[in-house]
Amino acid sequence: MSAPYTVADVAAKLNLKPQIANGKTEWHGANPNGNGAEKNGFVVFAEGNAIDRKSGQKFTSAEVAAMAKIDPGEYEPVANFRAQRGHSNGGQARVSSSNNGSTSNGSTSNGSTSNGSGPTSSGAAPEPKKPPFDWSAATKFDYRDENGILLYQVGRLDFPDGSKDFRQRKPNGPNRWIYTLDGVPRVLFNLADVMAAGEVIFCEGEKTATAWNEDLKAANLYGPTVTTTTAQGAGNTLKTDLLPLWGKCVAISPDNNPQGEKQRDDLLNAIGDRATCKVIELPDRGDGGDYVDFRAAGGTLETALEMIDAAPVATNSGNRSNRSNPSNRVTENEREKQGRGANSGYSNQSNRVTGHSAFDLLGTDFPEPKFIVHGVIPEGLAILGGHPKLGKSWAMLQTAVAVACGGRAFGQIEVEAGDVLYLALEDTARRMKSRLAKQLANERPQGLHRLHIEYQWPRTNEGGFELLDKWLSEHPDARLVVIDTLQKIKPRRKAGGSIYESDSDDVGDIKALSDKYGVAIVCVHHLRKGDGDDPVEALSGSYGLSGAADTLLILQRTRGQADATLFVTGRDLDECERALKFDKDLAQWNLLGDAAEYKLTGERQEVLNALKLMDEPVTPTQLFERTGAGKNQNNLKKMLWLMSKDGEVHNERGRYSVTPVTPVTPVTPVTPVTPVTPKSKRRPKNDPEGEPYHAATDEPAPVADDDGERF
Repeated sequence: MSAPYTVADVAAKLNLKPQIANGKTEWHGANPNGNGAEKNGFVVFAEGNAIDRKSGQKFTSAEVAAMAKIDPGEYEPVANFRAQRGHSNGGQARVSSSNNGSTSNGSTSNGSTSNGSGPTSSGAAPEPKKPPFDWSAATKFDYRDENGILLYQVGRLDFPDGSKDFRQRKPNGPNRWIYTLDGVPRVLFNLADVMAAGEVIFCEGEKTATAWNEDLKAANLYGPTVTTTTAQGAGNTLKTDLLPLWGKCVAISPDNNPQGEKQRDDLLNAIGDRATCKVIELPDRGDGGDYVDFRAAGGTLETALEMIDAAPVATNSGNRSNRSNPSNRVTENEREKQGRGANSGYSNQSNRVTGHSAFDLLGTDFPEPKFIVHGVIPEGLAILGGHPKLGKSWAMLQTAVAVACGGRAFGQIEVEAGDVLYLALEDTARRMKSRLAKQLANERPQGLHRLHIEYQWPRTNEGGFELLDKWLSEHPDARLVVIDTLQKIKPRRKAGGSIYESDSDDVGDIKALSDKYGVAIVCVHHLRKGDGDDPVEALSGSYGLSGAADTLLILQRTRGQADATLFVTGRDLDECERALKFDKDLAQWNLLGDAAEYKLTGERQEVLNALKLMDEPVTPTQLFERTGAGKNQNNLKKMLWLMSKDGEVHNERGRYSVTPVTPVTPVTPVTPVTPVTPKSKRRPKNDPEGEPYHAATDEPAPVADDDGERF
């Protein structure tokens, strides 16, 4: 048998020229098969494999030997590029002798090299050392949390021989890094976009995910559909927080190798019961290939998406699938076995580290809170409280119609259109039809098909949570969910335990869904009997409810009156009170403005109306006794004095009128007037009406109120 062929031998047969790249000898030239017309587009590496850089097609060492028309069994490429360089005399090809197999550079007839640096007679070669990882030359992929804060980076280096290397690092201040991921929560690639998407494509590797997303963006499909992956390879998929995939349509596109198959099975076992999963096997990608190889072979995004649409729904390989249940709901026992914690609504994350440094926090730009109804209802969980039969349901039905149709909430606030789910759990279809007909008597707006009304819904611990999660995942344009009332959907309270914890847990799952899908969920609730000074304390239940909610809305009015106030407070908006007026004909609430200003305006109007009934200027006491205007006499005195300062009423020596009274000029008598002594010029301290005055002014003397405070 002749001596084994080296890479230099094969390169010479293929008319390839040696070059030094990254310390290794490579042989460049045209593709022997004629697939690469580009000069130097075909490269054979020191390890014996090759690549056509124009088409991206890769070739094994056996395929390279076949191109040179030699027996692959006689082809022994040298892995160690230094040994290859010494063995081939600087990369020059040797010519094999057909007589004894001796080589021009001194190789022996058995194929071993004279300096011992080549392969042994057994063909084994030493494993090459990886060069130091050069982060400046690496392609970097950022992993950020849902708020855009950088958690860690993955670096990738691609070598000319087709091999690649990866490293990870996490930030440690400006331009400083720690080269480990210890203590960092593992998140999905493109997490924020994944959370906002309805369909997620899961693949292996950041480069492949980026290729998917570039094509999606070019087709204007990115957003509703997003591609993601996890760091550190297919074997570490389950170390990543996969909860953002719950409730979504997940298309798994594994690599064509055993690692890809394992990742596919891991994903199906982890999320198969919580997401609608499909698996696609892309064609023409070769061994170990992925979407990039599929695309290089002529595949298109359109073809891949068609495969996703046509693929059947996949189930996990274990016994946890609940798809035999037609309602697709999970019982409380099943949910506990799957580990969904009560507070988060998903799973126990007690040992998950999610913090970051104060430096990073101050340097991060966060988006402004998004409002469903500006200034009143932001995204998140809101609780609307009010006494029974005061119009809470009318207010939320009116708001639901406005959001579904893109109209005006409370008759004034323009809102963006979106899908709405209204759980009318205390009403019937007949009653809801009657209410809608009354509110829409004057107009039938476009978009009512986006308002979905349900009259029955299971409690959250009996499948209601999963059903709501499913509805939101199927309606990516949803903006508002109304639960009327909270009492009908939260779990029945068990004997014993903390009432605070129970109340907080009852709404914890609901809040988690509002955060996950970026919608507002408004739960209608009742107030305690009686009126307190603090509207928050008036909410029925413990502080566990008000503490868990993002926004509190308290509707208050005296029964039978049209005017009301809506107290608003929350994490993302300033505390305020809005004045509302109820239109009985249309059963709609109309926003009047700031409650304090409206209340003051109403009181002043009452005083003006009372003054119009007077035939002459009157004192505050006279006005109060004759009309009862103002809350009390002291309040009326202060109100009249302030109104006179604002020019709304006329003050003539402590007597008030709507319009100034023109004084009548007296007729001057012929007889001389007896001068008044200085003492008589001084006015009495009390006029005949008993009103106190300052001796030297016409202003009313300060009057103490019931608490002794002087105005």
